[in-house]
Amino acid sequence: MTPITFEGQHSKEVGPGETFSSDEATLELKEGYDLVFSWTLSALEPGKSFPYNVEGMLAAGFDGPGHLAGEPGAERLTRSDKLLVLPSFIGYFRPAAKRMVLLGDSITQGVRTEQNAYAY
Repeated sequence: MTPITFEGQHSKEVGPGETFSSDEATLELKEGYDLVFSWTLSALEPGKSFPYNVEGMLAAGFDGPGHLAGEPGAERLTRSDKLLVLPSFIGYFRPAAKRMVLLGDSITQGVRTEQNAYAY
């Protein structure tokens, strides 16, 4: 496992409406392996606090009570739905073969497609 940090810290307290990025992390993903990302979100008070979405999640996600990000198994997790808690962007560096510029609006990308699909 590769820990993700925020300004060198293993956790970050986030205010309402705040956007943030993690520190850069280097991973080596071997051919045939999948990248699995887990994290723990907690609220200062009990009750509804994480963003709700009327659309189902396009990428499969799972959630569970307590601090489960470091658990090797998924026994205490259940399939998530209608939450907006996944990272907005996971990027990587690689040498560029070509430079392209795209203009357009991607707001409908993937809307009402099958889960874990990338279709219109």
